[in-house]
Amino acid sequence: MRLFEREPALAVLGELAERLDHARGAVALVSGEAGIGKTALVDAFAASLRGERRVLIGACDALHTPQPLAPLFDVFRQLGTDAAHLLQGGRPRHELFQLLVDHLERATTVLVIEDVHWADDATLDLLKFLGRRAPRLPLLLVLTLREDEPRMRESLPFLTADIPRGAIARVRLEPLSEAAIAEMAAGRADAAALYRITGGNAFFVGELLAHADAGIPGSVRDVVTRRASALSPDARAALEVAAIIPSRANRSLLLQLGAADAGLDECLLAGLLRDENRVIGFRHEIARLAIAEAILPGRRRALHRAALDALACAEDPEPARLVHHALEAELPEAILLWAPRAAASAARLGAHREAIEHLHLALEHAGHSSANERAALLEKLSYELYLTDAIAPALDARREALAIRTRLGERVRQGDDLRWCSRLLWFLARKRESAEHAAGAIEILEAEPPGPELAMAWSNRAQLHMLAQEEDEAVAWGTRAIELARRIQNPEIEAHALNNVGTALAARSEEGLAMLERSLALALEHEYQEHAARAFTNLAS
Repeated sequence: MRLFEREPALAVLGELAERLDHARGAVALVSGEAGIGKTALVDAFAASLRGERRVLIGACDALHTPQPLAPLFDVFRQLGTDAAHLLQGGRPRHELFQLLVDHLERATTVLVIEDVHWADDATLDLLKFLGRRAPRLPLLLVLTLREDEPRMRESLPFLTADIPRGAIARVRLEPLSEAAIAEMAAGRADAAALYRITGGNAFFVGELLAHADAGIPGSVRDVVTRRASALSPDARAALEVAAIIPSRANRSLLLQLGAADAGLDECLLAGLLRDENRVIGFRHEIARLAIAEAILPGRRRALHRAALDALACAEDPEPARLVHHALEAELPEAILLWAPRAAASAARLGAHREAIEHLHLALEHAGHSSANERAALLEKLSYELYLTDAIAPALDARREALAIRTRLGERVRQGDDLRWCSRLLWFLARKRESAEHAAGAIEILEAEPPGPELAMAWSNRAQLHMLAQEEDEAVAWGTRAIELARRIQNPEIEAHALNNVGTALAARSEEGLAMLERSLALALEHEYQEHAARAFTNLAS
């Protein structure tokens, strides 16, 4: 399909691709409003490179809460790698990033990541990781995005901060002019009216021209649903099945959900769907949403319930997708089942904001869960909030969990929650309360059999003294924590306590530096990211 008024944008991308012959990688940001033609542009660019460059394409999906590293799933599949095994098999995130770089070093590559405005935190980290390295790789990284999305306005400076200025190109797509629309219409419709109604939005113009003989409707939804109404019943049913799956779906899944082969083929012939190697999706998210919104509520819930059942049976189910369908199907039990799993998956991959969203969802639908289960969710939520520097909400969640543990008489968990409250209160500069909670945690836990909670309570007390520059007290409490941590073989608590004692001693002895280095080594060996960050920080200072 011919593109109108996109020659300058194609020229910029073409020049960046030519630079790859001279081992100069780059990053291109293709931005514009929904429907402006970003996907059409990168599709045309990718098609022009077939046979000359390896082209890989990944996409971020419009789920209620994004799937962590969804584009990496897409890319690894195209590389012939078992993506589900890699991404859900517990491998550290930095190893996954490096594995992708290893693949990119082997061949000149154009890597397209679409809809970055829907990216999760882990994907944003991946793109930053690749962006920094792109100038030294045979890689053109092309990102499509909507800069006007609130989260994108926040994330874009983070993405581009470390990319050398000469290695980044911004390609902003503007609305089509009235002259371009007149050329597209070729006398089939009033170009001035089209321009006035569409504002030059390429997708909307194309949809209107596809049925120009029926007059001009008032919205994108009207034009898409009108096109769908001309289909056979089988085709309309297939279109509805496809509409409830964000992004794209394997043809086999759509058939499993009730779409008929003939119906799908009719939708493809009508241009409402497109098929890429038996992966079927709408030509644009605007059209998918228009069809999805037009489905009767009862049928929409039933379709999402069927999708949930089908995807849950997969060998390696994607929890975030299951949460999306559970929400749309209005199934609280399924949300409560899958949201904590989605949170754990997101947290493991470093998508902590997504983990928080999933945990909030689980708590909203935890009406029939036990008090113990609710407390566990609150504790997980508190930790994720802490990692994102949302300290006050983290304290609120931890205190709610503490109240439940106290009411249930769960002394060990009560002591551990008190210790966490102490830590969070310190961040809020409420040092007296922090010290009181630290002492309360130790009082409770010393009355129980010694375990990791007591070791961590001692280490927390050492940390408070270390931060107050009370070196002797820090060493005394920290030494007790180290000894217990080693006795119960808990390297995480040992790393934490070594950090506290090492920092307290570092200013006056080589022993302190050695303890800090041992803390760092343990943290790196076991992938304790928070403790590694503390060790690096204290060694540097």
